[in-house]
Amino acid sequence: MATQLSTMFSSDCSKLAMATPDGRLTVWGNGGGSSQLLQQFSPSTHLSAVTTCLAWAPTSLATPKKKKKKPSQSKSDLVAMGTSAGTVLLYSTIQGDLVTTFKTENSTRINSVVWNSSASSLYAAAEDGSVSLFSLATLCLVSTVRPCPGPAHSLALSKDGSILAIGSRNIVIWDTVRQMVVKTVTGHASPVCRLNIVDNFLFSSSVAERVVSVWSMEGPETGSVLSLGVNQGVADFDLHSSGCQVTAAVVTTEGRVAVFKADLSQTLATTLQPV
Repeated sequence: MATQLSTMFSSDCSKLAMATPDGRLTVWGNGGGSSQLLQQFSPSTHLSAVTTCLAWAPTSLATPKKKKKKPSQSKSDLVAMGTSAGTVLLYSTIQGDLVTTFKTENSTRINSVVWNSSASSLYAAAEDGSVSLFSLATLCLVSTVRPCPGPAHSLALSKDGSILAIGSRNIVIWDTVRQMVVKTVTGHASPVCRLNIVDNFLFSSSVAERVVSVWSMEGPETGSVLSLGVNQGVADFDLHSSGCQVTAAVVTTEGRVAVFKADLSQTLATTLQPV
């Protein structure tokens, strides 16, 4: 997949991180009702190991201690950046520097990173199909698994951390406790580039497709239970849930936003149109 501009808001939406194809990280803030440039950072390896993806840590995390620097006792300020060289850089906006660099086993391109809810660990999906788990307590690689026969393009982790969804050409549902594949769902014709989990349902979209598919992670069914029909290429989507009620905002490649409302407690198996 081609290197693209990566952007992501922090969990409290107070900061926007942007990683450019030349490896630079720029952080913007929205204080005072206007955007402010807070920081720009270029890793020493930015020309040979460009940033391919990024993810903010959840809130209420103190920055891990770096040698010769005092730890910061503040809300989460960490950004994880996957690179084309198979490393994950951990950057602190408070320290204004890297906290550590995680290295995978095979040094293949990182396509996606995701934190657990307590921000004590993070997963990284690689081009060779491997998924690496890193610990912030020890600042080291914990394990590596290879549940996908092809490249792993995207990740989503359940709130309790027990289920990891891995997007390749198919979607692999991985049990992090038992360390095994519990289900594989099929239906996308292109690589699955975006994933999100709401309760026992998984939302996904793939390159060049015009729908967001919804899958049940329970039971033997491997086909989608609901489709959100966009009729334009899906660039990104986000979800808000309250009980079984889910609101999905889908951004299209033509710059439009389609909003969907779904009740996941009802019998689905249909195509839903925007509200």
